[in-house]
Amino acid sequence: MEPLPPEVVKYTGAFQINNINYEGMNMKKLFHVLAGKLEYYKGVPTENIKFADVFDSMEEAERCVIENNLTSYPMCYVKVCFIK
Repeated sequence: MEPLPPEVVKYTGAFQINNINYEGMNMKKLFHVLAGKLEYYKGVPTENIKFADVFDSMEEAERCVIENNLTSYPMCYVKVCFIK
């Protein structure tokens, strides 16, 4: 399957995962910002999250990371979620 052209994605709200088009499925895209550190509990790595928030756009999520200096944590990432 051919990837969607960027202009289609931008103007229709369609998105694509692993070359499968998810168009018109009425899903909301959210950006979760998480920061903390990796710790081991009984030999198993676990995420000790010290900061978490949710945003409607990647730009807002990036602004949060910068304004809160979240890159000072050993672990910081933005997770993209699609929710019906």
